Amino acid sequence: MGEIPRQGQEEIMAFAKQPDWMTKMKNKLDAEQKLIDKVALRPEVKAIPSLFYCGWLPESTDEERRIKIETLTLNPNCCFNHFIGLPTLKFEDPETHEEYESDPVPLYEYEHQIIHDVEKYQFYALNKSRGIGATELIIRHILFRAVFNTVPDRKWLVVAGIRMEHSREFLHRIKNLADKIPWIYKVQPTEYPTNLFVNESIIKALPADSRTIRSFDNVAMVFLDESAYWNILDDTPVLTASESHVAKSGAHIVVVSTPNGQRGFFWQIFSAKKTIYKRETLNWQVAVNQPIPLLIADVIRKLQENDPYKYEQEHNCQFLASKYQAIPDVVLDKLVEFGEDYALRD
Repeated sequence: MGEIPRQGQEEIMAFAKQPDWMTKMKNKLDAEQKLIDKVALRPEVKAIPSLFYCGWLPESTDEERRIKIETLTLNPNCCFNHFIGLPTLKFEDPETHEEYESDPVPLYEYEHQIIHDVEKYQFYALNKSRGIGATELIIRHILFRAVFNTVPDRKWLVVAGIRMEHSREFLHRIKNLADKIPWIYKVQPTEYPTNLFVNESIIKALPADSRTIRSFDNVAMVFLDESAYWNILDDTPVLTASESHVAKSGAHIVVVSTPNGQRGFFWQIFSAKKTIYKRETLNWQVAVNQPIPLLIADVIRKLQENDPYKYEQEHNCQFLASKYQAIPDVVLDKLVEFGEDYALRD
């Protein structure tokens, strides 16, 4: 060990001659240790798992099973969804009206297929039963991709209705998940935000307006949620504006809805003989035979008996002519052809 320089020796001796030098040294060491502990506990230094969901890991071979078992033991650091918390079901007792919350619900294999197709195909359309968890799944996927994106100002556009309030409500749901990992925020969001600034990404809430949608650049995804219920006389310009981002920035277009009559671009995608979209249809049965069912079979069958029209459209993915339609479809088509893009009113 080398000899301490004379100046260093003098500083040490001067410090040691102070009557309370041992106390001061202990306090100094304690302060340094507290600073180290504080930095170690800062949420900024926590690693977010880059695996979307560990339950989907393959297990066909012994090696795959070993890897999956080891990964599962890391819970909640095994995957992104366990890290932010799995979804739960909320329901009310019909007699006492007390609210209950289920155990965490795993992500099922049909949801795995949805995410696989969303990532594989640039044009994806899902005709789904109400209540199978598709929207919640897409919300989680958007946040996951936004967190790990490294392209500055890459955008995810969320369109959930003709009014901004609809899309802000949607973004509020994403915010509730992001709040569990708050160190990802570049800007602290409001309760019902129009933008979420997440690491290098921006998740934006937009109304179903073609000019607004078309105005952005560097778009990773346009998510059109429940478009069959937007009540726009001609919603084709909204879809066209969304699709323009594929050529501009390689965006993925994701269209998800429950059917609502035989009109609008959602119906056209699923009724066309040929389409650029990867089409997928998932009725209520996918969510019933599961460890924690998202829908109750007896309730669905009772609806089928009492209101077959509602059952077929909302849970069996059928595009039916409007039950209460006073104006025939052919007349509405002519209005679209010769008229303006007016929003229908209830």
